[in-house]
Formats: sequence, structure tokens, C-alpha cells
Amino acid sequence: MIVHQGTIAVNPHIYARLPYDPLADFAPITRLGFGPLVLAVNASLPVKTVKDLVALGKERKAPLAFGSPGIGTPPHLAGELFKIDAGIPALHVPYRGGGAAASDLIAGHVDFSIEGMNVLLPHIQAGRLRALATTGHQRVAALPDIPTVQEAGVPGYIFRGWVGISAPVATPRAVVVKAYEAIAQVLGTQEARDWFGSVGADPGAQTPEAFSAFIREEYEKWGRVIQAAGIRAE
Repeated sequence: MIVHQGTIAVNPHIYARLPYDPLADFAPITRLGFGPLVLAVNASLPVKTVKDLVALGKERKAPLAFGSPGIGTPPHLAGELFKIDAGIPALHVPYRGGGAAASDLIAGHVDFSIEGMNVLLPHIQAGRLRALATTGHQRVAALPDIPTVQEAGVPGYIFRGWVGISAPVATPRAVVVKAYEAIAQVLGTQEARDWFGSVGADPGAQTPEAFSAFIREEYEKWGRVIQAAGIRAE
């Protein structure tokens, strides 16, 4: 089964009941890939850097507004984490999808958004939006001149969406290891690196043990953020 940030690390903290236990019901095999988002603002907003945006958020009487494709989505969580790490008030405005959120950002109805490259990059390249930073641990090839949020002045901030593969918890260990080894071999090819790079991501195989530890870290991290932000399903 394909698993990702939402199903394993986010939804269990948002929904009162789920038909599975994210930490007990699966045998993690490997992470497949991960990728950063991009922090962008309307081109007319008088900010050029992340520090400018943070300063505006602290100075302005009304909180900055940020859009997302909906409650509990990666862009929503990335925005909530940015609020916490940057120490600014901000109002979340959920939309029905990334396209609608991007359209309102372009129109100036919200101040910033932290979204996927595939959604915002065409508007950034066309000059309709201004990229301030990317959210990973290093710069991305599609925006080589744009710093990471950490580089731009918010220490410790990292957001990377991820996807992986797991099996039922009773799967024999030998089967899990064999699957991991086969998948890791594919992810190590240039073809895989090129494909992931085309969507602004990186292949990132992890051993079953490392992926299991990573899942637990993500589960605990997003539990803290969701609790601090008071996020609930609607």
C-alpha cells in the first residue's frame, strides 16, 4: 500500500476515529520520495524576502492570510508550522483545491501561500507571484536562486512532503526486506532521479527500520503542530 504524510502522520490527529492504527497496523517497507514546497506571495505585496514577510506579519494589525487547498493538507500544515517557527499571527483560508488557492493569491485576496512546485511555479515564472523561499533542507534545481526558509531567516523550519510504501503488519520479514531491496535499486537509477526531479521531488529510499523511525517522528511532529494550531476536521 502507498502511504503518505496525510494518511500516517496527519489524519490520525485530525479525525476522531480511523479504521486503522498508523503505527501498529503496517509493516513499513521504504520511503519512496520527498519534496519541498515553495513559499510565495502576491507580486504586489511589498516584501522581497522571508524576513520582510515576518516583519510585516509582526507589524500589521490584522494577521497575514495564507491560502491552502483545504484543512489538513500539506500546504495548510506548512503554513501552520511557519506561523509557529516564525512567531507571527496568520489566518488560514482553506479553498477547494490548489488552483483556487493560487488564483486568490494572484488576485491579492490572501498574502502568501506555501504550495507545491507544480501549482505555483508557472505563476512564479510568469511574474504573477514572487517566490521567497523553498521549504526543504537545500535549494531546488527549479529555483536555484531562491533560498530555503532556514537560509532566509527562520531557523529550524523544514517541510517536506513524502510518500512511501508499507505492507500489512503480519508480512514476513524476508518479504519486507526483499521488497525494500528491489525498490531501493530502482530509486537509485538516473531515470528515477530524473522523474522525481521533474515534479520537484527527490527519490529517497530508507531501510524498513529507518522508515519506521521516520514515520514515528513525523507522527509525533505533526501531532504537536495540529494540537498547537487547533486543527479539526470539518
